[in-house]
Amino acid sequence: MEREKEKKGIDLARQLNEWLQKCEGSIPETTWRDTSARDYKFYAGDQDEPLIKAKLAALNRPTTTYNQIKPKVDMLVGTGAQMRDLPAFMPVTAEDAPLTELVNGVVKHFRRILQMDDVENSCFEHMVKSGRSFLHFYIDNANPFEPKISIKRIAGKDVNVDPNSTEYDLSDARYVFIDKWFEKSEIEAYWPEIDASSLEVSNGSADQPTYYSSVEDLYRVVECWYRKVEKVIWFVNPMTGKQEWLLPKEYNQFAAAMAGGIEMPDGSVFQQEGPIQAMPAFKKTVHYALFSGDTLLESGPTPYKHDQFPYVQFGAYKNDDLNSWFGAITMMCDPQIGLNTIRRQLTHLLQIAPRGILMHETGAIANIEDYEERGADPTYHMEINPGKLDKVKFSTQPQISPIYQYLDRMNDQAMKDASGVQDEMMGIQQTSREPGVTVQARYETGMAVLYILFKNFRRSRKQAMVQLLAMIQQYVTDETLIRIEGQNGLELIRINSQLNPQVQGWNDISAGVFDLEYEEASIGALSRQGIAKVLSDYASTNPGTIPPEIILEHSNVPYSVRMRVQQSSEAARQAAAEAQQREAAVAEQEMQIKMYEAETKRMALEKQREENT
Repeated sequence: MEREKEKKGIDLARQLNEWLQKCEGSIPETTWRDTSARDYKFYAGDQDEPLIKAKLAALNRPTTTYNQIKPKVDMLVGTGAQMRDLPAFMPVTAEDAPLTELVNGVVKHFRRILQMDDVENSCFEHMVKSGRSFLHFYIDNANPFEPKISIKRIAGKDVNVDPNSTEYDLSDARYVFIDKWFEKSEIEAYWPEIDASSLEVSNGSADQPTYYSSVEDLYRVVECWYRKVEKVIWFVNPMTGKQEWLLPKEYNQFAAAMAGGIEMPDGSVFQQEGPIQAMPAFKKTVHYALFSGDTLLESGPTPYKHDQFPYVQFGAYKNDDLNSWFGAITMMCDPQIGLNTIRRQLTHLLQIAPRGILMHETGAIANIEDYEERGADPTYHMEINPGKLDKVKFSTQPQISPIYQYLDRMNDQAMKDASGVQDEMMGIQQTSREPGVTVQARYETGMAVLYILFKNFRRSRKQAMVQLLAMIQQYVTDETLIRIEGQNGLELIRINSQLNPQVQGWNDISAGVFDLEYEEASIGALSRQGIAKVLSDYASTNPGTIPPEIILEHSNVPYSVRMRVQQSSEAARQAAAEAQQREAAVAEQEMQIKMYEAETKRMALEKQREENT
């Protein structure tokens, strides 16, 4: 049994090495690594090849850089950081509706303590610069009694993705590899059964991955997440009524336990009578492995209940032909090179531009040697021999071609067009006579160029929210005190303290199933906040025309606040209706009194008339 297990481990390690070798040598990965390395250098101002630097140095000319890339990238990153709107969880079934607002509050609480905004913005920054970055969800088991949900950014260079994967969320990826580097002492601490010295022989070759760095004395441990097709059993859980799946061995154990009886949290015993509704099928299941060279360190099925890799990809733009990512810098590199070349050449020409050529007859200038040495001195004066003044003259000074100015503007505009960062976005004023509404409209139209970039950012944040909720539902199962946004600001509440959905106060967040509804970020005129502002302005100029709950429906306020305002508004409308009814009743009563008095007066007049006759 032990030998068979060892053989399976060796076979798996070999398979993983074959996959990794294919990844590292694939066109998508090699293209991205070359492109991203160049983009990072251009952002930092290192924009010249060594050959160009050597040629300029030989000519005694400086390698001046006019870095127009960095401010544009910084503007894109800053704009992404201002996207504060988040997806909102919505219930899939009616019984999950009471938990919806609580779940949204719980997710916001964990986003706050995990500083998830900062990590997402860091991922966005590097996807803009290099084309891709990754957000990693994991469980920190430093204290096994209190595992903590944790996140961190993984640099794109430390990840190798299945070269045949084309889906943004990696749902079609067969495998992903993540590089981690350890010291020898760390290897021996985490895996005491492994001899770290034996890993040094896996130093790789021309066609093999490298697992040891002799320069830094570090060992490469590769973490692989992969999918494989397995036979599973889908069944309807008799206790929850929901569809679930298990491997055949696990399902048999579950069915046997159900037949024998399972003790419920309230002390009762649930026993299944008759067969469970089940059906066999095939499913792609997620597994993980840690290896270094041909040595398998760990492996097994994913510990997470969601069917995704615990890595969220942040991708900017994609070359679909090569299936390779690239960032906002890539298309600005050539115009930036042209800008540097033109401006360096123009500066050089201004420095060496010849003055008008001195033409004179031999012997006409008395101090010709002095002119050659001090001709540029503003205090210099030229001595002309008597009668020779008409024998000395200067030719017209050469003019620098205006083509340099045209090319400079062309390259500068090309960078703006490629990045999508126009002058309006940078806050540069073009004219003082243009109406502000026109400037705003042009700014919002220009933002359409960045649609793909920010759409991918929103997709990544949405996927991160799904994984975060899945981690919370799986690992935050005990009674927990958290801080959420309530009716009176931030409030402390308990979750998972009432697990019976039939009793008031049900707060078992692990039981609900939710979808995500994403609110567009406020970068366009039709954002929810923009609509709320329009409605508010209209209501202020036309009082009573728009109910407040309609305005709040388009505002980013908690559901409980909207309900309180709606209840207050309904109470006010009911009170106004009752007051109107009372006023109508009083008016009706007054009318009847007046009619009675008029009738009484008429009858009295008729009686008096009869008596007189």
